[in-house]
Amino acid sequence: MTGNHEYYAGDAVNWVQRWRDVGVRPLVNESVRVSRDGPNGGSSVTVVGVNDRKGTAPLTPDYDAAFAGVQRSEFTIAVAHEPLQGREFAARGADLQVAGHTHGGQLWPFRYFVRLQQPALAGLESVDGMPVYTSRGAGAWGPPVRVASPPEIAILQLRAA
Repeated sequence: MTGNHEYYAGDAVNWVQRWRDVGVRPLVNESVRVSRDGPNGGSSVTVVGVNDRKGTAPLTPDYDAAFAGVQRSEFTIAVAHEPLQGREFAARGADLQVAGHTHGGQLWPFRYFVRLQQPALAGLESVDGMPVYTSRGAGAWGPPVRVASPPEIAILQLRAA
């Protein structure tokens, strides 16, 4: 999946290919089922990735293609750059979205303006009844300054209920 910065930096298609060249599989409007065997039996999770909503052809977001073949009975994690995309995921039955984009507001009081455009800002929040974890990220956009929004590298641990 892409984020808005790939489009600012030029040819997003080349960025996606560079990830593939180094052995990383970007989920470009598609899903993958991840299975794990453990001491108490096996479990699986479906991960769905959708391109940024600002994406242009051939990388426009396509939620229907990403969810093609996804079983609603399996736990589904949606991955997309903006928490705003959670509305589309919630409508399709995803159980959790992981997002970024907001940098947690990056500069106080900018966080209040970000909230006008994005339904989630940082940490675990809800979008249309679905949990969304929005990472503040480790970097910055624009000025290399963060005020009242410390950087983070989030590690999410999921446990079966």
